[in-house]
Amino acid sequence: MSLKTKLDVYPLENYTVVNADTVKKHKTPFEKLMGLKARCAEERCVNSVDGVLIVHLRRHPHILLLKQSAVANTDGAGNGRIVAGNAASVDATYRLPGGRCRRGESEETCLLRKLGRQLLGEEKNIGANAEQSTSDSVVEVGRSRGLSRASSFFRVGDVLGKWYRPHFSPLMYPYIPPHIAVDHVKEVRVVFLVQLEPTVYFNLLESNTQLVAVPLFDLYDNANKYGPIIASLPTTVSRVLFNYCSGDY
Repeated sequence: MSLKTKLDVYPLENYTVVNADTVKKHKTPFEKLMGLKARCAEERCVNSVDGVLIVHLRRHPHILLLKQSAVANTDGAGNGRIVAGNAASVDATYRLPGGRCRRGESEETCLLRKLGRQLLGEEKNIGANAEQSTSDSVVEVGRSRGLSRASSFFRVGDVLGKWYRPHFSPLMYPYIPPHIAVDHVKEVRVVFLVQLEPTVYFNLLESNTQLVAVPLFDLYDNANKYGPIIASLPTTVSRVLFNYCSGDY
């Protein structure tokens, strides 16, 4: 009997995406760290979440990442489809969908709110007064609880890992360094596995952001390009039993 977490994974071609015309200047890593420092003046530790969304192309897992460029896409790339694979791009950064939790907000609630905002184009203030929810493994939060329609397309599943930021620096670790007291950790980032519905129409709010599907073999041992958290995902998701749905490959 397998003890692995089972995940239904659907073909990349099932998903479509459209970009808005808005161009947004994203915060630099330094600006994000300064924002974290300002929050830590009021909170001892800031919680944040990331979501791992997986599709497949020819029965090989691909992870959906947000690719943010310094300039807007002018060739229409990304409209109508998710870009498969990943070509080199100057001044592009990659990240998992997610972000920092509000004070007192549960991690599952925050992740659904972030997914709705970043991938479905929902208003920023939706879910601000949502009820807090708890879950052992999977949470399904209805619209009546104020979390918009994100819960109709995404189900928050198992925790894949936790990362800790002991200082106001870009470095995060999958453990608390032994010379750092627990009370001195500045940020804890929880990485969740997210179950996608068979088809989703993604709506990105910014033209300088693309949704790309990157294969595990490109992520593996590639921290220089994607950072340590994303580069560790091929190893992390090896504990998951993939059930490839739809399509004859």
